[in-house]
Amino acid sequence: MSTSYLPSFIKIPSAVLEKKFKNVKSLRRRRTTTDDGRQTQHYDNSSLEPMAQVPMMILVPYKSSDQSREVVMKIRKDGGVWHQVKMIKDKPKDVEKDIPLAATEVNNFKKLDLVVVSKLKTQIIPITPEGGTFTSDVDSRTCVTAIPNTVQWPVELHMKVANVDKMAENRRDLDNVTVISPTHELYFEKKLQKDVLLQMPVNPSKKIRELSHMKALQSCRGTIAKEMTLDSVLDYMKESDFISSEFCSEMKNKKESAKFLDYLERCTTKEFEGLIDALRNTNQTYLARLLEDACVQNSSDYDEDISGSDFEGDITVVVMGSEEADTKLYPWKDLKKEKDTVQINLPKGRDLYRVVGLVAPKAMNDVSIRKMAEKIHDLSMQMPVELLIRQNIKDVSKVCVAWALPEQMPKCIKDVEARGFVSGPKRVINIGIGDGDNVRVTTVGNIQMAVEDQDKLSQQFFSISCPIERVFTIKEGNKKGKVSLGRYVGRIQFFVEGRGRTMMTDSVVCYLPVGDDFQRYAPILLDPEVSIVAKYVGVMLSHQPNSPETFFKDLAGKNYRQLDNRAKKESKDGDSKDRWETFIVNWAAQRPRSENKVKGIVDLMKKHYPDLADKVLAFVHLYSGEKDGLLSTKSLEKLAQEVGRKWEDLGKVLQMDKNEVAEIKEFSQNEVQCAMRMLDHWRFSHDTVHRGMSVIEHLKSALKTAKCSSSAIQLVDRLKP
Repeated sequence: MSTSYLPSFIKIPSAVLEKKFKNVKSLRRRRTTTDDGRQTQHYDNSSLEPMAQVPMMILVPYKSSDQSREVVMKIRKDGGVWHQVKMIKDKPKDVEKDIPLAATEVNNFKKLDLVVVSKLKTQIIPITPEGGTFTSDVDSRTCVTAIPNTVQWPVELHMKVANVDKMAENRRDLDNVTVISPTHELYFEKKLQKDVLLQMPVNPSKKIRELSHMKALQSCRGTIAKEMTLDSVLDYMKESDFISSEFCSEMKNKKESAKFLDYLERCTTKEFEGLIDALRNTNQTYLARLLEDACVQNSSDYDEDISGSDFEGDITVVVMGSEEADTKLYPWKDLKKEKDTVQINLPKGRDLYRVVGLVAPKAMNDVSIRKMAEKIHDLSMQMPVELLIRQNIKDVSKVCVAWALPEQMPKCIKDVEARGFVSGPKRVINIGIGDGDNVRVTTVGNIQMAVEDQDKLSQQFFSISCPIERVFTIKEGNKKGKVSLGRYVGRIQFFVEGRGRTMMTDSVVCYLPVGDDFQRYAPILLDPEVSIVAKYVGVMLSHQPNSPETFFKDLAGKNYRQLDNRAKKESKDGDSKDRWETFIVNWAAQRPRSENKVKGIVDLMKKHYPDLADKVLAFVHLYSGEKDGLLSTKSLEKLAQEVGRKWEDLGKVLQMDKNEVAEIKEFSQNEVQCAMRMLDHWRFSHDTVHRGMSVIEHLKSALKTAKCSSSAIQLVDRLKP
């Protein structure tokens, strides 16, 4: 049933019309319907007086959703914040009963926006100390059994069951992993005192079908490669949306049926069926029959309990918790099986369980299986959302962040660009958002967000129904701080966080021009020694056999937990050296300016890592202006004078990125400035930090390779410790 042809209704009590709106016959209404049936209604009453307290009923038709999803309604009054409203079950008698309608009552608005969306159903089940068995409303084969005293007092179980058949059957990015069960998410309000038994459905025959397809293609490969008319098959599969236009063109250019069959050997069910249809509809029926007969034969060869040695894959049920260490893999042989279900013990001491059954290739290790299970869970439980970050081309202090569904993003981009937000990456960032997930936007580097805008940059999502935009103001963080290419540089960074999910983060670079009061020859870095000690200590401690948490607890004192949580969020992909570097940088930012932070870190290292303390101090002295260190700002300015026009050759030897070299050229006034900015970037690079004290000889060798002047090489000899 298509919602675009269904009427929407608004029922206004007669008392309201008689007392307040004597001359009103109707409200102006606009309706927008998306391709997948989401419908937004707009009721405009801006020309009227404020409404009475008596509510009016609004009814909106919608497409029927499957059993695992529930329909909700969200409204926004007078351009305010979207929020979910309670829907009423009793409909007016004069409305057709066969039409599914979402109904609510609302008052006190001049303009009303509303949307009806479906979301994954959350079943709330009360669990008492007496225990019991509780069955899912979505799939009766799923049930949870709690023995007495599993909980100390009554708690609620929030259970979601998502059918992933349609989601997973046509995805090639699952690395030949087959999902054989719905995904389950169980959240208890309190941690369990005893194990809980979960019974859930599994369907191993799905993997048998996929294997029979693969075996059929392998056994018939010679005949098909020799006799198939490739171009006609590709055209049919492209027109029927079984393959993309790009892939069709690529295969046609190669003119090799064997390459096409290589691709199809790991085909999805949809692609295999597409091949059969293509052969039948291009007068190659005999090849279609050949493949179908081979499929029937191969299916009968596999043992239905798929426990035999011929089965190419390992069935595993993966139970994930809120932490990576909570993940447990249950092999097929260890599971209790009954008909088309299996039983899993959910271990006590946790409150969140995410469960999925899959068949993984035998070569896939446990870590890869866990990551794939997380990906499958996220695909089933989350909504695909795209995020856009742009700066205003006329007023670069204004930044716009927008969230939208993929089908809404093209129009969102046009709207944002029409308002002048065109500067920034053209790409959109793909993120998955689940119910209750929080997206937090912040600034990093020498860019700050205006204080009054900080609250608006945290958005908790329920069901995103229409694009969400936030515009905020940025300014330079420190006018004497690091200036790259004549501009203050920072990043707009976002974090996606939620219960039980792995935090996701990404960022885009933003710039602010320097003001008239900027002194061009101000120090490039406010405190290079602190920056480099953070990098170097991070590298050194990441290589230690034992965790350096005790060192950092002594360093930060009572602020340890706060600084560590922030470091984990801001570090890249959980990298330990990046985590400890970020920890030290954030710790230093909280300390008094007059404090000698480097001395404090080195003194503490003498206590915990006496063999490393002298190495750290020696390396940091290379960056010290007081010690005339080789890599200090003062020394590099002298070296830049000697390098001059050879700066680009030296940059290549030092493995500078081509894009950074091009940007240095564009924003520097002369070759000495180019050399200085290139050397400044290099001295703080990971490669330089990893080399430690050997960086001196490395720089000297690079100067010789780039054929820089002998005076430049002599300067290095003179400045080295």
